[in-house]
Amino acid sequence: MSWKAFTFHLRSTCSSTPSFRATAIGVDEHVGFDRDGRVQEQFESRWGAPTVVEVVPAGGERWVGQFAAGGLGGISGVFATPGSGQLCVVADGLAYVLEVHAAHRGAGVVHDQVGQVETVDGPDLLLLVRSTDIVAIGSAGVEWRSSRLALDDLRVLSTSGATITCSLDNLGGTSTITIAAATGEQVDGTRFDSLWPPDALA
Repeated sequence: MSWKAFTFHLRSTCSSTPSFRATAIGVDEHVGFDRDGRVQEQFESRWGAPTVVEVVPAGGERWVGQFAAGGLGGISGVFATPGSGQLCVVADGLAYVLEVHAAHRGAGVVHDQVGQVETVDGPDLLLLVRSTDIVAIGSAGVEWRSSRLALDDLRVLSTSGATITCSLDNLGGTSTITIAAATGEQVDGTRFDSLWPPDALA
């Protein structure tokens, strides 16, 4: 599993390694992140195998991060963000965002059960897609969080500078929707709340 730069440029070198190599890479600093993003003195990934990332920041010291698995399912990977010093690590669906030069401060946990990661150019966004909603990461962190958009199976099909087109399953209505890239607001297609009012799934 290698890191993905997409169209963004992180001034660091990153690579993912199997968890059993975490203490054998030969670096000075190992940082373990709990499922809430806090740094653990004694790292433990209770809900599955962690995602392990070797990071070499530009002008900084190399370090290895161990990120606790989300445990609820999803993808794992390492992704550049629009913030030049920020990195997004997804560990079994759990998405962490952190500064590569300040790993000891911990990470922000911004989404879970992430099944797809995509980008938007202009505005520059990293999209973390769950089966029901989307979180967009911008240059300063979380840019927006969508409302619930789907009953299930939400997927980004295409993006442009202005819009994001998604497929979804709502057991009725249109099979695709369009949301505004700048805000995450739905602008076209059948709305989830018109088919499934908020108290329907309570």
